Amino acid sequence: MYSPEIEKQILEYWKSIGLTHRLLAKSLKSGKKWSYLDGPPFANDDIHVGHAWGRALRDSEIRYRLMRGYKIYVRPGFDTHGLPIEVKLEKEHGFTNKDDIIKYGVDKFIEEARQFAYKNINKQISSFKRLGVLADYDNPYFTYDNNYIERIWKIIKKAWEEGLLYKGKYVVHWCPRCQTALAPNYEVIYKEVEDPSIFVKFPLKNEDAYLLIWTTTPWTLPYNLGVMVNPNATYVLVELENGEKLYIAKDRLIVLVTLGHKYKILKEVQGKDLEGLEYYPPFYEEWKEIYDELKKQYKNVHTVWLSEEYVSLEEGTGLVHAAPGCGPEDFEVGLKYNVPPFNDLKEDGSFVREPFKGWVAKKDDDKFIELLEKKGLLFHKDKIKHNYPVCERCKSKLIFRVTEEWYWKVTAYKNKMIEEASKVNWVPEKAKRAMLQWLSNIRDWAISRQRFWGIPLPIWKCENNHYLVISSKEELEKYSGLTLKRFIIIVKHKELDKDYIKTHFGDFIETDDVESVIEKEKEAIILTNRDANELEQKLKEKYYVYRFGGDSYTILRVYSYDLHKPWIDNIEIKCPVCGRPMKREPDVLDVWLDSGGAFYATFDNEEAYKIFYPFDFILEGWDQIRGWFYSLLGEGVLYTNQSPYKNVYVSGFVLDEQGRKMSKSLGNFIYARELMEKYGADAVRLFTIQATGPYQDLILRIDGIKEKQSNLNILYNIVKYYFDQKEYLKVNPEPKKLNIVDQYVIYKINKAIEETINYFENYQIWKAPKPLEEFWLELSRFYIKVNRERIEKSKDDAATILYVLKYSLDKLIRAIAPIIPFSAEYLYQKMRDELGYKEESVHLLPYPEPEKIEFQYLEEIEIMKKVIEMANSLRNKHGIGIRWPLPKLYISKQLPKEIEEILKEVLNVKEIVYTKEGIDDVIVNDIEVGLSFKLDSNLIREGLIRETIRRIQEARKKLKLKKYQPIKLKIEGIDYKGFEDLIKNRVNAEFSENEEWDLVEEYNIKGHKVKIFVKK
Repeated sequence: MYSPEIEKQILEYWKSIGLTHRLLAKSLKSGKKWSYLDGPPFANDDIHVGHAWGRALRDSEIRYRLMRGYKIYVRPGFDTHGLPIEVKLEKEHGFTNKDDIIKYGVDKFIEEARQFAYKNINKQISSFKRLGVLADYDNPYFTYDNNYIERIWKIIKKAWEEGLLYKGKYVVHWCPRCQTALAPNYEVIYKEVEDPSIFVKFPLKNEDAYLLIWTTTPWTLPYNLGVMVNPNATYVLVELENGEKLYIAKDRLIVLVTLGHKYKILKEVQGKDLEGLEYYPPFYEEWKEIYDELKKQYKNVHTVWLSEEYVSLEEGTGLVHAAPGCGPEDFEVGLKYNVPPFNDLKEDGSFVREPFKGWVAKKDDDKFIELLEKKGLLFHKDKIKHNYPVCERCKSKLIFRVTEEWYWKVTAYKNKMIEEASKVNWVPEKAKRAMLQWLSNIRDWAISRQRFWGIPLPIWKCENNHYLVISSKEELEKYSGLTLKRFIIIVKHKELDKDYIKTHFGDFIETDDVESVIEKEKEAIILTNRDANELEQKLKEKYYVYRFGGDSYTILRVYSYDLHKPWIDNIEIKCPVCGRPMKREPDVLDVWLDSGGAFYATFDNEEAYKIFYPFDFILEGWDQIRGWFYSLLGEGVLYTNQSPYKNVYVSGFVLDEQGRKMSKSLGNFIYARELMEKYGADAVRLFTIQATGPYQDLILRIDGIKEKQSNLNILYNIVKYYFDQKEYLKVNPEPKKLNIVDQYVIYKINKAIEETINYFENYQIWKAPKPLEEFWLELSRFYIKVNRERIEKSKDDAATILYVLKYSLDKLIRAIAPIIPFSAEYLYQKMRDELGYKEESVHLLPYPEPEKIEFQYLEEIEIMKKVIEMANSLRNKHGIGIRWPLPKLYISKQLPKEIEEILKEVLNVKEIVYTKEGIDDVIVNDIEVGLSFKLDSNLIREGLIRETIRRIQEARKKLKLKKYQPIKLKIEGIDYKGFEDLIKNRVNAEFSENEEWDLVEEYNIKGHKVKIFVKK
């Protein structure tokens, strides 16, 4: 029976034979190249079901390509930098802001972040191995490695050389808790929150009236520099019952009615005619000096601006308060009117100027409302529920700030990115449309972040504003005068494929005296037998050591430097232009730049990069269209002038059975390991791979996984059935004479393999398992069932049936290996000697090639299946079991004689007729099928014999006998003359009279008292 325990035994077996390295080493000697770029999972926890789904899809394609003989590059990777890890560590320490990290020590914080990532990488590797993912986990890439960082720096240097990096002020989403800019595309999420909803009066300068605006962000009002109106809308000046005069859009007069105000319209005016109208901002008295100075420099400050794009007549008053320092739309319109952004909030969102000093944006909205009320400028206040941006990592409400960031000018080559994305095979096609639409609207990429745990921005600046971009440790050495050493030390645990090591790491020195080699060599790869733990501790006294453990060896990446903060910030280099000291720009890079550079940084060496770039295949969820797929494309097209990928499979999200996104807060989150331990990795793989198509969300149905468990058991039982029959019948599988059903099964397995190959070749991975699974279910539910009588009637027929099973299983086990690798291995080991293979693993065999077989009776076989189903339905309806022979079966469609003979045997009928004469009951389903239930004495006697045979089989089970174990048998109470051979063949018995019986049972069979005696 299929079980998770079997899978664990298989894992140990693979480990014992070094299967992964053997497969990858064998692949390097193959012909046609194929490469897959691993989308690095984030190392902040163990893997969830979504990871398992994605890995199962990827792994099936990779394993398929390996078995098809491709020369493959596939290296697993892990995303390690960024806010999620920082936020977790801050919570553990009780930190509330960045200052707490600085006080604690950035060096200690960085080391803890590295260890946190490393711990989770090991968890994830363990789970991926448990899932059966085939990858070189002895040599992954991870984004915190110095070597990886250097390669990202090279990409940044290329952008600098192309004139695509610039520093600029812009309004950005800002998390006041994390105190950093966030990318709106992938670091910002929206959540329903309750906020103030206020209407505020802005006094006009030269008219006794107000501009009426509406806002849900009172904290932005001190930064107001303009009021936007729609140039094509009609505005009215109204007078209220209290004498106040207000400007409002005519289409928004409903606001006044809703708030209970009566009014009369004094005049109408077009929005465009309001342009330039001057007003006083609501907090003019509080910040008079600031505002007057701004007005002196920029004449359009505190005037009415026009904006058709950003002024809606669907909500508010049709007049929009504009704070260019507090929103990207306001910023854009402000630029048109030559008004710069104004926002001097501190990083934590607090105001620096009196009288608002210490007030916090968003948090202290009520204080601003209270002040407006005192000033007589608050027209109305209320609450509103709406979607508001929050930090994806810490879930804090975001604000906007004006910051100076480093930008990557992706807009400069947007058309080239669109051209390259158009060449890619997107699965499905609508993913391409989504990507092209996204690319058509991209803005320049803000790549700097004001945090700690990330790849440092490799830009140095001197006091004379000269810049230098560093792309490697060699350049760092050149300009700093430092000597930076790097070593790869391989600590051997068992015999290794040294060609494999050389291919991935280069030449090596084989020694146990590691320290002396390090002293002599600038860089070295060392193969040593020393204890890895002891060596690591010793080296840590002097070097930065990144450890990675594998089954065959442990890698110690040893550096005399660390490219992270704070070490990198202590490096002062000499300006090559003026000779003055240069300091590094203090920010780190957006983490999407980390993972987006994987197309280059994943490679161990330049040779592999030249061979395998661009990548044939990548796979991630549809959210990565504006995430990883985009960052890969943006960096890849810049660096190589082409798309870094050729084929992209776009999946969805995993939802629970109620269709909800899985999260710990909802209590519906499931770790992948939980499912694998309970139901087995192959059951999880088989379910998730084919549960849904690309770009669609997967509903995680536990019943669906259980169904796959059951189907796997059926597969295991077919193999068991094969050996049971072979041992019992004592015949060798040989193709004596293939009947129609035999030919059909051989045709079907080859057709299933042909379809599966086509699906894999065209990256339609979700379709690949279905033909094979349907085949083995049909093998069990149709082929084996229709041959129950036949296999025991003749040695030749038995030899043929066993041949068909062996032929089918040989191809099937190899064909399913990429999809359900554990089950394929287990069944292969069961049948290895039988099939005559010498290879230690099914995964070392080639993928089966389909034979081109013609079969002309497909329609007739399908009719045959329907007839069997319908006839059995009639038997059930009349309470007549299959063991009772019936005189006639009626079918409305003529079938070949050979199929008729099989149907007679399978359905236990004596005659097939094509007229309804003498037929007692008929059912219709495309065809008509009927049965005669008139039983004569001979038929009744045969039925009694068959029922007795069933009771004998029950007795065998009670005695726990295998089918091949014979019994002695005596039957009383029934005349079985003429049926002796039938009974003996069915129950493996010899008749006897005087024995010490092991079991005696008495049954009432249709009124006959039948007694059976059984001896082992």
